[in-house]
Amino acid sequence: MGGLPGDLYYPQLFEALGLDVETRNAGAADQAGQVQDGLLDAFAFASGMPVSAFSQLEAQADVNIFSFSPDEITVFADQFPELSASVIPASVYSSLGEDTSAVSLWNVAITHKDMPESLVYEVTKAVMENNDRMMQVHGAAIETLPENAKHNAFIPWHPGAVRWFEENGVEIDDDLKG
Repeated sequence: MGGLPGDLYYPQLFEALGLDVETRNAGAADQAGQVQDGLLDAFAFASGMPVSAFSQLEAQADVNIFSFSPDEITVFADQFPELSASVIPASVYSSLGEDTSAVSLWNVAITHKDMPESLVYEVTKAVMENNDRMMQVHGAAIETLPENAKHNAFIPWHPGAVRWFEENGVEIDDDLKG
């Protein structure tokens, strides 16, 4: 395992599934090297896709990328409402022959409720209207799209963000309007 939020979630997810797993915390590159050297059997990592350490490892060794099954994801869905069922597209890693089920944790920006509405509106606008530029910084920004606002079912939205989303045709649940 490596890197927050993986350090936090994976032990709890393994426990929810009744798995007895010894965990270690380290970065993806360290753990990939330990897998390649036979010091670890596997490693779990939480990050946007693709994880460069996975790509490098599969280029240098015979690997098997695996994840949670849809049934396993259902086991902990109620316990962790911030997690969503997801898919790793086969095109992300050369060793995947088909899309693979996964669990996702959506990135969110959090601010104090007293942050000026106009500032939060402008930040939301800059992020939501510039996905191409965001993609230049990190490939995980591919999911930073207005339509993915629906995946927030528990964090209250700041009024500035609510205004931008609603002006752009995205409904925000009344119970989540801050």
